[in-house]
Amino acid sequence: MGGWLSLILATLYIDLQRREAANSWLATAASLAQQTGQTEIYAWRYETEAWQVLTNGDYRHAVELSQAAQWLAPRESSAAIQATAQKGRAWVRLGEAKETYDALNRVERFVSRLAGGCGI
Repeated sequence: MGGWLSLILATLYIDLQRREAANSWLATAASLAQQTGQTEIYAWRYETEAWQVLTNGDYRHAVELSQAAQWLAPRESSAAIQATAQKGRAWVRLGEAKETYDALNRVERFVSRLAGGCGI
C-alpha cells in the first residue's frame, strides 16, 4: 500500500512542479517495490518519472524511462499500457512518426483486448 501511495504523492508533486519532493516519493516507491518484489509498482515508478521528464521537455530520457517501465511491467497491465502511451508521447514530440504510430498501434491492441474481455 505504501508503494502505491508514494506513487500518487509523486504524481501530485510532479503536477505541482515540485521536482525534489516528487523524486523523493519516486525513490520511496522504488524502495518499497524492491523490498516487496512488486515489479508493477517498480514499473509505475519508471512510467511516472517518464511523465515528469516528458513535461520538462527531456523527450529522449522519457523514451528510455518508458522502455524500462515496459520491460518491468506485467504483460498487458495498466502500467505496460500507460508506459507505451508515454513512449508515444515522447516520440511524437521528437518528430518520430513511425515510432509514434507503432506506440499508438500497440496501445490500441492492448485496449481492444481489454475491451473484448469486458464485454464492452
